Amino acid sequence: MLLSMVLIAPVFAYGEKQGSDERKFVTRVIFAEAGPSCSDNERELIASVMVGRIGRQGFDNGKLATMYDVASQPNAFSCINDPKNGNWAKSADPDKLNKEEKLVWDQCDSLAGGNFQQHYGPSGRPLVYYHDKSISKPCSWDNKYWYTMKELETDHFIFYSVVANNAAVAGALTQQVSATTTLTLYIHNGKLSGPAIPQAQVTGHDGSGNGFQQATDSSGSVTITGSPGIWSFSASISGYETNSWSQPITETCTTHAFLQTVTATTANSDMDTWFKKQLPGPDYHIIHGGGLDFGPGGSPSPDAPTEQKEAARWDGKGAFYLADGKWDESIQAFNKATELDPNLKNAWENKGIVLCVLGKYAEALQCYDKSLDIKQSYPDCTDKEIWTYKSLILYILGRYDEALSACEKALELGDNPDFNYCDNGDGPSYRWYVMGGILFRSGRNSESEVAFAKAKELGYSR
Repeated sequence: MLLSMVLIAPVFAYGEKQGSDERKFVTRVIFAEAGPSCSDNERELIASVMVGRIGRQGFDNGKLATMYDVASQPNAFSCINDPKNGNWAKSADPDKLNKEEKLVWDQCDSLAGGNFQQHYGPSGRPLVYYHDKSISKPCSWDNKYWYTMKELETDHFIFYSVVANNAAVAGALTQQVSATTTLTLYIHNGKLSGPAIPQAQVTGHDGSGNGFQQATDSSGSVTITGSPGIWSFSASISGYETNSWSQPITETCTTHAFLQTVTATTANSDMDTWFKKQLPGPDYHIIHGGGLDFGPGGSPSPDAPTEQKEAARWDGKGAFYLADGKWDESIQAFNKATELDPNLKNAWENKGIVLCVLGKYAEALQCYDKSLDIKQSYPDCTDKEIWTYKSLILYILGRYDEALSACEKALELGDNPDFNYCDNGDGPSYRWYVMGGILFRSGRNSESEVAFAKAKELGYSR
């Protein structure tokens, strides 16, 4: 079932007083606490912990206003200036990080800039405290005013939230001043900015399991009061697909959801399936050559340094492993190639291909960005191909505006005569169809029709 709602979440902004130095400090803390051995999700959870402490009186009497305020508190994070923490020492000079560490650093920097959604535990409370599995929960977190409750556990961390056991501080600690909270939910037609749908039936349960059932008014909204926690919803009306979802509702807020007609839902599903089929698969190198045939950007000259020749050899080995479906071996080979020659475009692209095959789209994007950063003195169709793949991946991730920008860049390169020699059927007509799909999925139907017509005019047939 399509999840088509958005929660109005806290703004993870820095504030006017913060600048690049403060952001770098937060980046260092995240990198040191959850370095390359941890997962992307664990790093995001730790960033969410910082946001969970902002403005809560349980932390410096509610004076913490930014992630930097949280990270810079005395003893807030044991990694800071810890000589035993190698990641903290490495983070002092990001330019000296190796390629894999730099990818992790870039993600930490993005998180430090607030580019993530706050996480909640199963109770619906924000995650406000965490510690390594090897450390027992400090007894100071259990006292007559408040205590912590374990929320979730990952490979490296245990995460807690604060629970008040004293009525006088309950609201200050958890931002749940009363036993109830009020939600205003809007139901739209087709997309979040679409027209309101009156008389849609909204049913579900609040955080305590109490049921509710209402019909939207003329503005397309319902107002529901219930207990904080994880709420479940189902919205329906004749002629539309039913939309069901769950989300944490811990304070008075507004959410939006949309319903799609049966035909629109079917068309979107069909388009989603088509986009996934366009991404690189296990047979990519057999069809296109890739690392097996060192084309522009991949073939070292006879007098190239030994490292470049060795990197090209590892790139070729990775391609063979990819063709044989040996994913781990191919990743290791491409990693070796980029370590030996960080400017080997083919190796970065090929690693992105493996990650696409494995469904690790966000990591594939990072590899494609690395490849695009490598500039060359001669035209190369690789960039056009990568921009196209980026648009496909961003579409699958639901980042339609970014997908549209990437597709526009691919079309721009496609109009350059220097790149026409390598279209191989993947020409402007195809990319116009990709653009049409992105516009269609964004609800911009009239614009998508123009793009589809352009693709047909240029000869593309799906």
